[in-house]
Amino acid sequence: MLLRSPRFNDCMLILIHGENAFLSREKLNVHISSFKRKFGENSVVALSGADITVDNIVCEATSISMFSSEKLVVAKNFSESKGLRDLPDVFSKKDLSSVNIIFWENKPADKRTTFYKFLKKEGKVEEYDELKGAALTKWVSSEFANRNKKIRSKEINLLLSRVGEEMWKLSGEIEKLSIYSNKNLISADDIVKVVSVSAAVEIWGFIDAMGARDKKRALNLFEHLLAQGEDPSYLISMITWQFRRFILVEYLKGKGARSDEIARRMKLHPFSSKKLFAQSGKIDFNRLKAIYNKLVDIDMGIKTSNLEPKFAISLLLSSI
Repeated sequence: MLLRSPRFNDCMLILIHGENAFLSREKLNVHISSFKRKFGENSVVALSGADITVDNIVCEATSISMFSSEKLVVAKNFSESKGLRDLPDVFSKKDLSSVNIIFWENKPADKRTTFYKFLKKEGKVEEYDELKGAALTKWVSSEFANRNKKIRSKEINLLLSRVGEEMWKLSGEIEKLSIYSNKNLISADDIVKVVSVSAAVEIWGFIDAMGARDKKRALNLFEHLLAQGEDPSYLISMITWQFRRFILVEYLKGKGARSDEIARRMKLHPFSSKKLFAQSGKIDFNRLKAIYNKLVDIDMGIKTSNLEPKFAISLLLSSI
């Protein structure tokens, strides 16, 4: 079903964004597929990055096509463009009541901008948050159901323990399991045979070693992840993110919050909550903050000054 703007009745004007880039991208693909089914394969034009200007959007949206009666313009990662703040003025001055435009951002859009407020008022905004806890379990179950497979809660927890909570990777592993298993019900044996342990999960071993001050094991694990082809910046970002969650857990515990309350407030899946609670007590709060601050500096150094990741981690481990 194609969605229309509440004010511009013949216009499809939609903003799709949010923390959950996987779900927002899936929704974008649903809109594109629906439009192509109705108006043909050549009815959609995609713009991205520097190509996203008001002039380009208006030109593409209003130009006549030999192959389709209507056209959809998709502007991807529009925040990289600086000229969209003029879009509200263009809409008010020109007859754009029949154009079809979808703006997609792989992160949360800035809700303070005139551009966002215009789309919120005149079009439709779809925001997708990260799935946690029961919502993630339900999504995994539904993905298997879409492939005519069933999976129980304990097998979902096993899958998450090997893959982590990153939905791009989970989706790929769900597809592999559905193809591999010739049974209706996915078993623990299927998961162990098909699903390899991901970097997101192996990072827990690295953090375990850091908590135990086992510098040699921690460095070996980091080298192993690099040898597997994992991006250094991704690894540092994941480690930093986990330490940020440790700090939040310890802060809430210090305020008297119980484990179940912390899990609810942080929207943690049972797999993550067990890991976090088990780890957080092993490192005192001040040491957690010190490690986190150093990780932030390392992350910035890798991105801005060509700091060598292995050397940076070695320095970090020697200081803890």
